[in-house]
Amino acid sequence: MLKKLTAALLCASMLCIPLCGIEAQSEYANDFDTDVFEWTRGYSGNSNYMKMQNSASGYTGAAKEIVYDHSEDTYSTYVSAALPSAWDMSGFSEGGYIHFLAKGTSAAAHPSAMYIELLSSDNTSLAKYAFCVEDNDWEHIIIPVNTDISSLSVFKLTDNMKGSAGSFLIDDFSVSAQKPQRKIEHSPNQCADFETAQTTLSSAAVYAGFKNSAGDYSDFIKAQTALGMDGNGLEISYRAATWYSGEIFLNAPAVWDVNKDVNALEFDYKGSGSLKAKLMCGKVVGGDRYETAITLTDDGEWHHVILPLTDFKKSGVSVTKEEILGMAFTAAQNGGLNNTALETLALSARELEAKAKTGTAVLDNIALTDNYTEAPPTPSPTPEPTPKPASSYTIDFDNVKLYPKGTWAGFKNNSGDYSDYIKGAMSEGGKDKSGFLLEYQSATYYAGEVFTQPIPAFDTSVNVNYVEFDIKGRAIFKMALETGAVINGTRYECRFEADTGGEWRHLCLPVTAFSKNGQTVPMSEVVGISFTAAENGNLSNSSDEVKAMSADELKAKAKTGSIMIDNLTFSEESENKTGISADTCLYQNGAPIPSAKQAADGKVTVVTTLSNCVVTQPVTAFAAVYDKSGALVSVGAASGKIMTEGGIECSVNIKNAADKTMRLFLFESTDTMRPIAGDIDL
Repeated sequence: MLKKLTAALLCASMLCIPLCGIEAQSEYANDFDTDVFEWTRGYSGNSNYMKMQNSASGYTGAAKEIVYDHSEDTYSTYVSAALPSAWDMSGFSEGGYIHFLAKGTSAAAHPSAMYIELLSSDNTSLAKYAFCVEDNDWEHIIIPVNTDISSLSVFKLTDNMKGSAGSFLIDDFSVSAQKPQRKIEHSPNQCADFETAQTTLSSAAVYAGFKNSAGDYSDFIKAQTALGMDGNGLEISYRAATWYSGEIFLNAPAVWDVNKDVNALEFDYKGSGSLKAKLMCGKVVGGDRYETAITLTDDGEWHHVILPLTDFKKSGVSVTKEEILGMAFTAAQNGGLNNTALETLALSARELEAKAKTGTAVLDNIALTDNYTEAPPTPSPTPEPTPKPASSYTIDFDNVKLYPKGTWAGFKNNSGDYSDYIKGAMSEGGKDKSGFLLEYQSATYYAGEVFTQPIPAFDTSVNVNYVEFDIKGRAIFKMALETGAVINGTRYECRFEADTGGEWRHLCLPVTAFSKNGQTVPMSEVVGISFTAAENGNLSNSSDEVKAMSADELKAKAKTGSIMIDNLTFSEESENKTGISADTCLYQNGAPIPSAKQAADGKVTVVTTLSNCVVTQPVTAFAAVYDKSGALVSVGAASGKIMTEGGIECSVNIKNAADKTMRLFLFESTDTMRPIAGDIDL
């Protein structure tokens, strides 16, 4: 009798069934020597089925065998296991780990891809995870659960093996609050070589790309089987005039057991173009995408790349390997056109094809591996200087675009054959490569407004003091930095009058030049940029007389402008690349003198002529006089504004000029003290 009681107590302990008075535990396990789960089968459609049966071939002792047949590609099948009521799950409100041993037993050599879903007593889904059972070798499956499972009552196994049949064993099924030690180690390398059904990435869905109004052009990305590096491969091709070239989703191969100790995605490729590879989490289609871009080497040869999983990011956060359920690909380049703009929709197929970027590549041997290792640092004879934090960032319109987000329509006449307008678009012909082309026609003040959004958004970590850009063309316009919202936000404006004579000029302005009602723009709140024409034909847009004018009459009155902008830079410190030049002359009593040392006692006037100004350039001039020791004796100042070219005069009194030196300083203003030309000895 005593032996029987001892055996009963030992059995209860092994099965983790608490006896009276024992508190909730941090781990429960079922070793299947005496199965404590209550199993049920789900509906089986046609000849498909999934069932469970006892097996004596466990890792140690007995196990449970899961047998499925999904040869007919119809309904999914499942089995459910109810936990014993003695398993007190109240201590798992912060999640834990589901882990068990598994081994494939199929006659055919393929793994078994499964889902495990955790359910409460009222059949509410708490969490769902994918896992894979390898063939003919025991594997320790460890699934982190990061949600409250204190109400866990049932788990359900659903097969994800359409078109196949098989079986596998599970043993030592456990729920633990702490991460368990892995009992069995295997190589984590897993490869999709596209040779068998289980290792072929199959398209789950393809998002359609941009289409023009005529319906004879569309952006696209597509995948198909092709000759790979060694056998089959996956060919991906795309055409992208806009960013909306589509997206192709791919189910992860069944052999990708993401619970293994992987740290990299690697593959072979041959082809051209630039792709974004994305690891999908949550669900295959429409799940969270963690992405990285790769530009392909186009030399006709096969190449091998190893991408660390830490490179796959979403909002700066790297992917969690345990949550990977699939992959996706998009084009990482495009023709820079706005897919929602009316002018883009109106383009012909030939025009769009001329702008579109294309690429075609064959991928093979896509694998999750542990092969990534960081390269050791290269020894340096001297310590590397600490890099200076970024003090500027630039929208160069080549790789980083400024996309138009919306345009307000301008005045239209009654006959509908004339309208004021302003429009902005990405265009070739920038200073370096691409640029932002701004054009307007305005007979009335109501020429419209172009709203844009900077990509990427303004980096508020940079203490922006200056707005700089290269400019070419002729226009009078207002540029506004917007806060609050991109469209209809609060605009802080700066007016520009530019006529560069067909040459490129560089503008550099302090952020204080952008203001609203005397208030300077708060750079940390800027979300976009807008442009308006700052000149017009002085006609009233609401006048019946103006509305009745013909297109020719209105065009004769209208002001027009066209400006290309490139290298839009927001910087903490200016490099003084204004290109403004200064010529000086000295006058005394109305007559020129060769230098300050030839001056008689009295007032000396410095006349400075500035050129290469492309806006109404503010300038403050200081004429300073120093004695032999370098001490400042006297100073004269003057302020003004120069449009394209013009002069400024300032005067200073001088005595004993032969013993003195004199120097001219030119600043933007006394507020910014930004030099606009080099210091000049007089």
